Amino acid sequence: MEIGKTLLTRIRNKSEVSNLIVELLYLKEEITMRDAEYLFEVALMLINEFQKEGNQNKHLLIEFAYLIIAKTCFKIHDFRALYDFSVNFGYYPIARKILSAGLLNSCVTIQHLIIDNNLENFTDGYKVKTFEQNKIFKKVLNSDSKQLLFNAPTSYGKSELIFNHLNRHHDKNKVAIIVPTKALIDQTYREARKNVLNRKIIIHDQNYDYENDKVVLVIVTQERALRLIDEGLKFDLIYIDEAHELLNFSFYSPLSNRSLLLSRVIKLSRKMNPLVQLVYLSPTIQDSNSLQLLGQEQIQDYRIKNDLKILDIKYLDKSGQEFIYDLFLNKFIHINKYVRHNSLNYIVQLTCERNFKKNLHYIFKPKKIEDYSEKLYNLLPESEIPRDIIELQKELSRVIHPKFKLIRFLGKGIVYLHGKLPLIIRNYLLKYIREHSFLNNFIANSVILAGMNLPIDNLIYISGFNGLSDLKNLIGRVNRLNEIFASESNLSKIFIPIHFIDMEDYPQFNKTPLENKIVLLRGNHKDEIKNPLLEKYNGNNDKAQEIREYEEEIITKYENPDFITRLSTAGAQQILNYSNRGLIELEKIIEGTEKIEGFENLIEKILLKIREVFFASPFVNDLYFINEEYFKPLNNAKRLRYKETCEYYKNFLELSYSPFPDRVDNLVKFWESVLGNAKSEQNSYFVYVGSQFGEVPYVTESYSGIQKVYIDLRSHRGETDFLYNVAILKLQIDEDFISYEITLLLNTLKEFEIISEEQFNYFLYGTLDKSELNILKLGISKNMYKILKNDDQIINIEFDTYGNARANEKLLQYIKMKNGIEKFELEQLFE
Repeated sequence: MEIGKTLLTRIRNKSEVSNLIVELLYLKEEITMRDAEYLFEVALMLINEFQKEGNQNKHLLIEFAYLIIAKTCFKIHDFRALYDFSVNFGYYPIARKILSAGLLNSCVTIQHLIIDNNLENFTDGYKVKTFEQNKIFKKVLNSDSKQLLFNAPTSYGKSELIFNHLNRHHDKNKVAIIVPTKALIDQTYREARKNVLNRKIIIHDQNYDYENDKVVLVIVTQERALRLIDEGLKFDLIYIDEAHELLNFSFYSPLSNRSLLLSRVIKLSRKMNPLVQLVYLSPTIQDSNSLQLLGQEQIQDYRIKNDLKILDIKYLDKSGQEFIYDLFLNKFIHINKYVRHNSLNYIVQLTCERNFKKNLHYIFKPKKIEDYSEKLYNLLPESEIPRDIIELQKELSRVIHPKFKLIRFLGKGIVYLHGKLPLIIRNYLLKYIREHSFLNNFIANSVILAGMNLPIDNLIYISGFNGLSDLKNLIGRVNRLNEIFASESNLSKIFIPIHFIDMEDYPQFNKTPLENKIVLLRGNHKDEIKNPLLEKYNGNNDKAQEIREYEEEIITKYENPDFITRLSTAGAQQILNYSNRGLIELEKIIEGTEKIEGFENLIEKILLKIREVFFASPFVNDLYFINEEYFKPLNNAKRLRYKETCEYYKNFLELSYSPFPDRVDNLVKFWESVLGNAKSEQNSYFVYVGSQFGEVPYVTESYSGIQKVYIDLRSHRGETDFLYNVAILKLQIDEDFISYEITLLLNTLKEFEIISEEQFNYFLYGTLDKSELNILKLGISKNMYKILKNDDQIINIEFDTYGNARANEKLLQYIKMKNGIEKFELEQLFE
């Protein structure tokens, strides 16, 4: 798409013009009124070119004009030009802010006041919308399209739009908001509780009661949505959040792609209810029809193009040279040579000396996140630790473990987060990041893209994946609009500071030069359509056709399923990938498998049954070799072929209600006993931690691994702190393994009636009591559930007429008397 790059390239190539623009915008701190007039003339020329007939799609022109006008006004401390531009082009929040902050000084006229009064037509509560935002919101709310996309920059009111749209369509009884992560379920659930009062809110597939739940809002991932469809739920309206996830796909493990499952949710929902309305939401999709599935109608496109934010991009290369990047002229402008040639020292200076309140340091590998946090901690100066941060440190010592390394980092205002920390701990730490000014360095990876709304005012980008859509999504989280236009904020927050730092120790994914990634920010990008189930996918390989046929067979046979369809929808095929030969053998094995009876030693029996059914001969030989002619299980699931693995998870589940620090201690003591026993078998030294923290492959005389997904305990003999922190990670990794891989296999045993519904529940929750199950399925942590049960508070959880859990007066008083993380978790659920 032509978006004005040609004209901007011509301007850049006229060095006498571009050099003067660069000097005035970036190199001179103060400029004269004559300089300002020159810059305004350049901006006016760009505006005139943009307004020519047929040129409105050249959006870079109006964006560059906006940047020039804004920067010039700040340099001369005269905001009349920016006010006029904002009024004329519908950037109404800017105009309101200029007037309310007194930036027009003595130049305010009656006309200004009349214009400001007219802006009330674009005001919703305390928020002023842009002209474009207001128009698009109305179009979406009034649209009767069966499929539509709402595309807007991050922080432009997506959640507000969802709940306004839902209220407008209150006649839709069965509604879903499908989100990509459990963390986003949690956040969306909290917002829904404030905005939705007349329907049951469901966040777990087992919360759904087919007989009684008539009016529901389901907030789930695609996996849980599929299980709800299996339960008979037919959706009337579906919101697909972060819809760009539908484009992703990897043929490395094709059946486990989450985009494949999301595609299946859409197709099954259309099959079950041809009138279902689909609303896609994404800040990065360039063409709505990139989301169009094979054989489905086009998607109506509603998008907000204008962004009130202006990127202020700086780049520090590996030699210590600092640049400003102008994405309109596509120029790296050298501004400084960092004398000490140490990127970390530059970052410390940046975070300590600049007036940034919250710095997000972005690194894509969890192991690198922890390594970087340690280095940053060692360089940051000591300061007095506030009392409530000391209390937080004590609490994390109590609920996680005294050896948890993050506790020490908090003492210098550092918090790191990644997907291998317990979700409740992540959410609790996010609360402190939002509320406490002392915590000003936040180090994270893609977990930040899962809808985490934080007051970030500076991005330090160190390493990440190559996807441009993710990078733009990330940048959109800096200086969210509600922060820019808060009454106490300075208008200068429209400039979004982005610092790209090139560091040898933290290379880019696939070693892509960081400079190349920065240049890609210039203008729009093409949607990368990797999912073979999408209409615009242009790959023609045989694997793509196999995937299409596989999914079409599931959809066609869904209501009268054969063995393969039942296996696929239950979940086992996603992670075990049986070939046609393997499926024939597996069907024989399942037909000849006896049901598990009773509940005595049930956890052990089920785990061994999983091993017996899914890893039986001929799938695995006597030396535990995987026979790839029959199946190709994912690396994580492969471990279940070992009896020792089943024994480990039996113990893990039986101890799951024990205090977390005790579980950490027990695991470290076990590892130390292995290291201290001269007779320990070689395989007992290898601890599975996954690819994000793994150091070595699992290599024995009979088996040669490839991926580095294990640590070798012998390499860390005597490193007590290391072992304790690995134990904390390991417990969460295993919790995730149970909630995903083992649950899929468990669900498959249930599908083929090898276990019952009651046995399924007992395995996961450790109880048969229906009232207890109803509470546990709310998403409450096992530790919190145990506390409530011991304090006789379970009876004080009530359910309203829609089936939503509510706290009665006694429980509300109980919650008020709590403190710390216990109070936080209970408030998330009941207030």
